[in-house]
Amino acid sequence: MARLTTAQAAERLGVTNRTIQNYINRGLLAAEWVQNGLRRYYAIEEADLERFANEQNIPLIPVDSQ
Repeated sequence: MARLTTAQAAERLGVTNRTIQNYINRGLLAAEWVQNGLRRYYAIEEADLERFANEQNIPLIPVDSQ
């Protein structure tokens, strides 16, 4: 499965990027801190996002397949 950024996860849940960061900081959503050169970000496994959405009864917004 794919790894998502917080922005991608936010889009899938229909929430803000900051909300995803809050879920991670509160330990509700699993994520890995990744450093790629000067860029640092959280990487979220798609399976973890799906599990979180199911546990919280949040419908996932389908990915636009363009």
